[in-house]
Amino acid sequence: MIDAHNHTLFSEDCEATLESMIESAISKGIKHYTITDHLDLDYQDKRYKFDLNHRERKEAIHAAQEKYKDKIEIYYGLECGVQPHIIEEVEKIILNEGFDFVIASMHTTHKKDLYNQDFYQGLSPLEAYRAYIKEFTICLDTMSHYSVVGHLDIVKRYHTDLHQVSLEDVEEEIKDLLRVVIKKGKGIEINTSGYKDAFNHAFPHPQILSWYQELGGHLITLGSDAHFPERIAQFYPQALESLESLGFKKIAVFKSMIPFFIDIEDVKNALNLT
Repeated sequence: MIDAHNHTLFSEDCEATLESMIESAISKGIKHYTITDHLDLDYQDKRYKFDLNHRERKEAIHAAQEKYKDKIEIYYGLECGVQPHIIEEVEKIILNEGFDFVIASMHTTHKKDLYNQDFYQGLSPLEAYRAYIKEFTICLDTMSHYSVVGHLDIVKRYHTDLHQVSLEDVEEEIKDLLRVVIKKGKGIEINTSGYKDAFNHAFPHPQILSWYQELGGHLITLGSDAHFPERIAQFYPQALESLESLGFKKIAVFKSMIPFFIDIEDVKNALNLT
């Protein structure tokens, strides 16, 4: 069992303790567990400050690794919010901290926040989708030190009008992003939190994963984006079924920024899905 995207109270938007998340993961049979608290420098909604006390957090995670070493493998990860003007600064932090795994996610586009919907003002749904993908592509092309792209099509979560945008209308923009990811040897995360919305799929949409495969991509990770203990490994049966239907065979886990691979069939066995 794997969960490569999780938060604790070190994230501004999470109140769950490190211990409560780890113990929930153990109770659910997780063997490879990555903690990826938020770092979002210059976050545009100033009510929130997604900075991290890296020293305190690293010490806490390293202590947990020792405490729980006979029960679970815990990895020191990060979810890094990207914007074009902060890439140099965040890369310095990533290189200095020695993370196992880094998710590059976009929560802010054109220096406007997605969550509070500032970004969508004055844009048609199609214009908003295209602008988000294009700026995300610039960030991923500029940045070198990340493992996977986080919740790629989350732009539609915060404004329901974007549900009407056909993926074919943004196909070229998305494929340009995927080509950058593949060229750099990076991956795509399968973020199962999408199922708790009205989408009935993980992020990204299966069509995007199909394009990723067609272009030569194969590196995927699996994570719940859990901010509460009970949501760890949420919606895994649906996600695994979707991945197998697309022809994926293996899921990556990162240690020291280097992937190793676990068969999807083994994950299904752990869930008693076979």
